[in-house]
Amino acid sequence: DNNHVEKILFVGLLPLGQSSFLSGLNNVVPYPMHNLPSSSGRAFFSDSFGLTEMEVASLLEQKKIIDKLDILKRYYNGYQTSTGVRIFNPHSVISYLYNNVINYYWINSSHTTTLVKYLKMCGPDIKELLYNLLYSFYQSQGVDLLQDVELKSHLRYDIIDKNPDINAIYTLLYYSGYLTVVSSTDITMVKLVIPNEEVAYQWKLWIFDIIGMERVKTNGIYESLFKKNIVAFCEQFPSFYMELVSCYDIADAKRCRLYETWYHSFILGALA
Repeated sequence: DNNHVEKILFVGLLPLGQSSFLSGLNNVVPYPMHNLPSSSGRAFFSDSFGLTEMEVASLLEQKKIIDKLDILKRYYNGYQTSTGVRIFNPHSVISYLYNNVINYYWINSSHTTTLVKYLKMCGPDIKELLYNLLYSFYQSQGVDLLQDVELKSHLRYDIIDKNPDINAIYTLLYYSGYLTVVSSTDITMVKLVIPNEEVAYQWKLWIFDIIGMERVKTNGIYESLFKKNIVAFCEQFPSFYMELVSCYDIADAKRCRLYETWYHSFILGALA
């Protein structure tokens, strides 16, 4: 009813299906960032979801802080479009320009209660895949842990409640901004990664909450052993062991003759 508005572009919407035929938001055409270019060679709006590197560099130049581009790329860049252009999170960049401090602006701008709810509903196999996403972001050994994912064209909360399959979870995370497409074979089959340091920090919090702190610590210790990084192992193992050992392991009269008890006593003595 507004003569001054012809079209509206909403950014950051989840592809949720209508809950009923009486839904008030109809005739919506989605343009995901991973949409492959059309016959004209252009992917509609794919580079309009955030700030390009050229735009961020221009803003930094106006603020006379051009030496901060690399750190902004590490924390706020990484969202890849189908045309190969990487874009920055506009909220985080603008917040940085206002405060002149690197911080987790975007992930602190809203809560993730709904996402955490569905992540906690996932089985151990899905949780393992989610942990691999975080591990692949930080690992530098070139190990390919990325999975082919089928992005859903639309989601229904009532269906996710009943069966939170991995593709639905990935779709939810992708459209919420916590993953980005690194490669795709078509509009549905893609590979996803964590885009930047800011988002990776949120993933750390999720992993600790969903999988558990002990699991994360244990994997780190195993990793240092497999890589023969004895220095890292010696730094991590003492605190980890002291959190696990119990007085019942070394002071139980019924267990004092077990070899395991002697082992615990030996380790405690070595760490003392």
